[in-house]
Amino acid sequence: MATSCQKNISTDSTTKSTSTSTNAAAKDAFPFRVVESVYAVSDTFGDVYVKWAAVIENPNPELYGVFPAITVTARDDSGAVIGTQDSVLFELPPGLKMAVTGQLSSTAVPATVEIKPAKVEWKPTRTRADDYKPFGVEKTRMTSSGRDYFQVTGDITNPYDKELESISVVVLLRDAEGKLVGGDTTYVNGLAANGGRPFEVKFIRVKGKPTSHEISVYPHGLTSWNSLAAPK
Repeated sequence: MATSCQKNISTDSTTKSTSTSTNAAAKDAFPFRVVESVYAVSDTFGDVYVKWAAVIENPNPELYGVFPAITVTARDDSGAVIGTQDSVLFELPPGLKMAVTGQLSSTAVPATVEIKPAKVEWKPTRTRADDYKPFGVEKTRMTSSGRDYFQVTGDITNPYDKELESISVVVLLRDAEGKLVGGDTTYVNGLAANGGRPFEVKFIRVKGKPTSHEISVYPHGLTSWNSLAAPK
């Protein structure tokens, strides 16, 4: 097994956003950005997978993004594409950062991996960044689950007075210098209004020694985070 972990070669903050909205404010929107990212390559008996993690940011304080997409592309030494995919989220709240992870299949071990913003539909909103209550995260623990693998467990709580059918729990791992070294996502079904649930994210692949972890929780599926945060 050959494994590598590197920071992506391009965050490409100048990539143009796509908007189908006719709203004038949306037309003048700044593109969302990939502000931080990392990837790890695993090659096991010829099956090559790229595990990646990124942090994206919406710089627009009065617009939220619908279905923001990230394009992840693996290339060989000549620059030829050997694997690519789009990862699509449900929403990107105004003025906030979000963590996202994924896995890409590649036909060979890549020389480079690009993680870039692709497209988004911007919509005006009355909500602001402070309206998006963070989900509670308690009693977290990071432990080794094997060589270069870690797992994180803990409890999450719902700050909203509405039951959520599904949520995503994203774990990012960092080294002593604060550098992003890995991450992964799990999904939890059923979170009662103002209730709590345990979570577990297993087999987070890293290179190096993570010393800290960050956990982000987001509504997943048909429940709009923007609607939850909207002023009553």
